[in-house]
Amino acid sequence: MSGTTIVDQNEVLDCFQEALKRTGIERDQTYINTMMGWSKIEVFRKVWAEEIGEQAEQVEAKAQATYAVFKEILENYYATHTMQPTEGCLETFAWERDFGTPCAGRESSAHDHFKQKVGIKIALNTGFYRKVVDILLKKMDWQIGRDIDFVIASDEVPKGRPEPFMIRAAMRHLGIKDVRNIIKIGDTPVDLEEGLITGCSTYGVTNGSHTREELAIFEYDELFDSLGLFLDFLKRA
Repeated sequence: MSGTTIVDQNEVLDCFQEALKRTGIERDQTYINTMMGWSKIEVFRKVWAEEIGEQAEQVEAKAQATYAVFKEILENYYATHTMQPTEGCLETFAWERDFGTPCAGRESSAHDHFKQKVGIKIALNTGFYRKVVDILLKKMDWQIGRDIDFVIASDEVPKGRPEPFMIRAAMRHLGIKDVRNIIKIGDTPVDLEEGLITGCSTYGVTNGSHTREELAIFEYDELFDSLGLFLDFLKRA
C-alpha cells in the first residue's frame, strides 16, 4: 500500500526510527529502509536480535514493546494526516476493473468473448497490520467491491513477505488457481522477492520507498517509474 498505491512521504521510516529511539536504539533510515515491506513486528525482532544477540531471551519481549510504541505513533500519524494515491494508481484501478467491457458502439455477437465485463481482480497486500489497513482504506475512500476486490494484512497470515501466504490468501478468496494469472507489483525488494517465490509475474515501481538503482540489483520482470507507466504497459499487452 504505502509507496505503491499510496504516496510514501517517509512517514513509516520516521515512525520506525522514533519507536526505536524511544525504546533505546538508534538506527538510521537507510538501514531501516532495507526492511520496508516486511511485517512490522519482524523488523523489530531483527533489530533487537542484532542489538542484544539472537539467543537472548529478551528479544521477543523487547521487540513487542517497541512494536507497541510504533503502533501508537503510526496509527496517530495516519489518523491525523491526509493520504494521496500514487501517480496513475486510480487510473490503473479503474482500467483493471473495467477490463473486457465492450467498446462503445461495437456490435456484439455470440462469438464476442468480451461481450460480458470480465475485469481484472485487484488485491492489495501489505506489511501493515489490519488496524492500519482499515485506517488507510477509510482515508483513501477505497471500498471492497467498488474500487478493489481484496485486502490482506501481514498479521492475518502465518508469515509476511517474502513468504507467499498473502498472495495465496488472495488467490483463495478470488478463486484464482494458477499463479500465471497473477501480476505482483510493489516498491520494495521484499515485494519483488515475494512475487518470485510465489511464481507470478513480478514488477516494481521506482517512485515509492526505493529508487530504480536500489531495485535494479534484484530479480524482476520489469521496473516502471510509476503505476501510470505500468498501466501503459498493461494496455499495450
